[in-house]
Amino acid sequence: MTIFWIIFWIVLAIAAPTLLFFIGRKNAIVKIALQVLLFVSIIFLAKGLYDGIMQPIRFEQEMTVRYKVAVHELMQIRKAQEAYKRTRGKYTPSFDSLVAFVKSDSLRLVIKTGSVHDSIFERPDIAFDRVKAEKYALEKGYITRDTTKVSVVDSLFKNYNIERLGAVPGHKDVKFKMDTAIVNVSGIKVPVFEAVISNNILLEGLEKQLIINLNDNQLRAEQYPGLKVGSLKVSNNNEGNWSKEYELK
Repeated sequence: MTIFWIIFWIVLAIAAPTLLFFIGRKNAIVKIALQVLLFVSIIFLAKGLYDGIMQPIRFEQEMTVRYKVAVHELMQIRKAQEAYKRTRGKYTPSFDSLVAFVKSDSLRLVIKTGSVHDSIFERPDIAFDRVKAEKYALEKGYITRDTTKVSVVDSLFKNYNIERLGAVPGHKDVKFKMDTAIVNVSGIKVPVFEAVISNNILLEGLEKQLIINLNDNQLRAEQYPGLKVGSLKVSNNNEGNWSKEYELK
C-alpha cells in the first residue's frame, strides 16, 4: 500500500468518528453507515501499516534466497574458469566453451606416495625447511610422485549439472554476463575474468523502490549493484563481492 492510501485511511479513520458524533446522532441510518465506514477504514489502515512494516522484511528474505542460489552459480563459474586457465593459460568469455571444456577435458593430478620422516627435518642441511625436506625425500626415494589425468567434470562437478552453467536461477533464458580481459600488474600482463548479474535482473518482480534503494546504497559504497565474481579492471584473485552469509553450506 502506498503512502497516499495510508494517509487517506488515517484521515478517514479520524473524520468518520467526528462525523458520527455530529451527524450520526441525529440520523440512525447515517450513524450505521458511518460506523461501517469507520470499521472498514480501521481494517484498511491496519493492513496498510502491516504491509508497510512487512514489505522490507519480505524483500530482504526473498533477496537472501535469490542471492544464495546466484552466489552458488557464480562459485561454479569461478571453479570452471580457474580449471580452464590451469589447462589453457587463459580464461574464456564464452559459457559454451567453458561447458565444452568441463565435459571433455582433463586436469593433471599429482599423486604422492610415501612420507617425509621427521628425522629428515632435523638434518642440519634441511633445518626444518619443508621444501628442502621433500626434495631430499624424493632424491632418496622415501616419497614418489606420479602424474595422472582426471576429467574435469568428475573431479570438480560430480554433483552439478554442468549444462546449466551460466544460467541465472529462476530466470528463464537469462545468463550471467561474463567477459575476459588482460590487466597490467607491475609490468606483467595478467589474464582476468568477470561474471556479474545486476540486482535489476536478479530481483525482478520485487518492490521496485526497494531495488532502487539497494542499488543506491551499493553504489554509494562503491560496490557493483548486484553480484559479481572476478574483475575486468584489477587482478583480485577472482574474489566475489558477496558476504559469507550468502554461500550455501
